[in-house]
Amino acid sequence: MTHLLVLTCARRSLENPWQYVEQLLPQIAAEQAPLASFGIVCDGEYEGHRPDGWEVYEYARPAGSLPGGNKLPYWYLLERGAELGGDLVALEDDLLLSKNAVRRMASFLVPRDLTWVQFFSPQTFRDTNPFPGLWRPPRSSSLFLQAAKYPSWGLQRLVEWRNDPRWAQYNVSDQALWLASRCLELSYGAHCPDLVQHLGEESQATPGAKLSPEWRTSRCWAGTQFDCLSLYTRDDLYR
Repeated sequence: MTHLLVLTCARRSLENPWQYVEQLLPQIAAEQAPLASFGIVCDGEYEGHRPDGWEVYEYARPAGSLPGGNKLPYWYLLERGAELGGDLVALEDDLLLSKNAVRRMASFLVPRDLTWVQFFSPQTFRDTNPFPGLWRPPRSSSLFLQAAKYPSWGLQRLVEWRNDPRWAQYNVSDQALWLASRCLELSYGAHCPDLVQHLGEESQATPGAKLSPEWRTSRCWAGTQFDCLSLYTRDDLYR
């Protein structure tokens, strides 16, 4: 049983603050992927489109919390996923999907030695044609959480780590996650090729920071017409 949650927030610098999430939701719906539930997790109040069958979770930041950073709403998303039970596909909203990307993520079996698998890893795959398969990068190397899948046991470990004093060291979700991987000796996987492309131009985790195209975009994304289900013909590479 797998659930899907999309993390979003209002982009006040855009004419439509909900542009990204409203572009992503139809892509997900078109796949009709066999997921147990669909939900939107919003950092703040959600005023965008509410599709039928989608649950909306609004995260209110605690008084006195540091401005910026997406660690708090991301861990709120992980907590909601753990409460739902089963595995979780977690997406950020500013994405373009390959064909059947959600179906691939939903049905992908995370190996027992991994706490999560990323389907967007531009810091790992710097070439246009890396060798396909499930890579196991070093711990503490994880960056970018645009698209990831967590098995139920991995969700529980990460949610419980919030009680560790070291959790407070970073204000950005991916930095907190690579710290968790080092402190808890957790490994992760990077799926090659990337199944999504990042569209955002301005960092929401660090307000005002521009995202370099070379840093924020995948070089091994095969495009919207690539059928991700074709990867099952080489399932031996993804174990």
